[in-house]
Amino acid sequence: MGRRERLIDVGKLRAGDIILTRASGFDSFLLALFGRSRFSHAQIVFSVEDGGPRACEATTDLTSAGELVGLVRTVFLRDHFYKRATRPKSKRASFLRDYLSTLVPWRKKKLASTVLETYVSTKDIGEYAAFQVLRVGDQTTPAFVRFQQSLPKFCDEVHLKPYADVAELAKFAPLTPLWIALNRIVPIIPNHILPGLFCSQLVALAYKDGGLPLSDKEPSEITPRLLAGLAKQAKSAMITIPLAQLEFVPGNDYVRDHNFRPQNELFTQRISNNAHTFRLFESLDHQLAGLMARNSEVLRKMRKLD
Repeated sequence: MGRRERLIDVGKLRAGDIILTRASGFDSFLLALFGRSRFSHAQIVFSVEDGGPRACEATTDLTSAGELVGLVRTVFLRDHFYKRATRPKSKRASFLRDYLSTLVPWRKKKLASTVLETYVSTKDIGEYAAFQVLRVGDQTTPAFVRFQQSLPKFCDEVHLKPYADVAELAKFAPLTPLWIALNRIVPIIPNHILPGLFCSQLVALAYKDGGLPLSDKEPSEITPRLLAGLAKQAKSAMITIPLAQLEFVPGNDYVRDHNFRPQNELFTQRISNNAHTFRLFESLDHQLAGLMARNSEVLRKMRKLD
C-alpha cells in the first residue's frame, strides 16, 4: 500500500514561522531520540515573496564521496503548484445570448482573456512522521515587524555556514560518550573543525538576532524539544497552528501544474558541491593553527636566547 499524500498550502505560512519536523527515515529517528523529542529538525520561514515561501535551515547531506557534511541553506517550501481556471460569472441571465456571443471570433478572444487562474503552492507532508508549525501569536507589534524585516539579511549572513559538531551537541544528551560512539557507527552528525549551528540553534539565533529571544537560554542550548515546548509556556508568545488550517484538498477543478521537488534537489546538490570547499577550509584552518603554534614556540625559544 502506497504512502498517502497530504498537502498543505504553504502560501498560508508567514515569515517567522517555525517548522518542526521528523522524517520517516532511521537517521531522523536517531536524531529525535538524541534530543529526546518528537522532532528531529527545525526550519524558520524567512520570506514569503519572490516565488513562494522560503525557509532557512541547518541540515546534513552526503557528498559524492559518501562523506557526511552539514551546511546552512535556504530552500523553497513548495513541492507542487495546483492551478484552477475559472471564468467570471456573466451579468446576463440569458444562456442563449451567452452561447451566441461565443460564436463571434472577437467575443471568443475577449472571453478567453477574462479567464481567472488561481495558483496554490503546496507541500506534501505525508512523508513526515511528525510535522508542526509554531507562530508568534501577535504579529502586529513593531518589534515583530522589525524582526520579520531582518530575517532575509540574517539568513544571507549564515548561508553556507557549517553544521554543528557532534561533540558539542552530545553535551545536551544523556550518556554523552555513548552517543559519540554511536555516531561513529551510524553517522548522523558530522565532525567539523569549524564551529557550526544545529537546526534549532539556528532558529533561536535568528530570533535573538532580531531582538525577540525565544528563551532565557542561549541559542546554543536550544533543542527541538525546547522549541516544541514553547507553545505550552504561559510567558511564551508562540502558538501552535493546527494543520487543519493549512491543509489543502484539491477538488476536481484543480490541476497539478508543476512539480518543484527537483528545485530542492538542486539545493541538496549545492551542499554536496560546497562540501569539499568546506573540507578545504577546515584543513587550511587546522594547518594555520599548527603554523601559529609553531611560530609561538619559535618566538619563545628566541626570547630565551636573548
